[in-house]
Amino acid sequence: MKIDWEKPRRVSVSDMLYPDRGMIKWHGFILSDHNEVMAFEQAVLEAAAEESGSHDPDQWDGLLRQSLDDRRAIRVVLWTIQGTQELIGRVQSLGATRFLLIGEDFRRWIDYLEVAQLSP
Repeated sequence: MKIDWEKPRRVSVSDMLYPDRGMIKWHGFILSDHNEVMAFEQAVLEAAAEESGSHDPDQWDGLLRQSLDDRRAIRVVLWTIQGTQELIGRVQSLGATRFLLIGEDFRRWIDYLEVAQLSP
């Protein structure tokens, strides 16, 4: 038995494509997972700030500005994977989210979130 039908010569792109309905199902889960991760990261940052005991933004800004203006050395304790790291140097430049610290044998941009403690 042979069936004959007219074969279409042109098929539009919109007829060949279809929307991925699977994404609609998972959007709610992705958003809640993202919110959970963001809340966890915020809690870690707040706990780190409480542990340092000296997370007063005004005090930190004053110390950084004083080091920049007077070329005085400051002590910076950083959070690292291995624990904490202590650097002593003077601030050469201040940015919105980081500052440039220069010591005797290093020159390093330090993100404010890396800082565990600042002292003169």
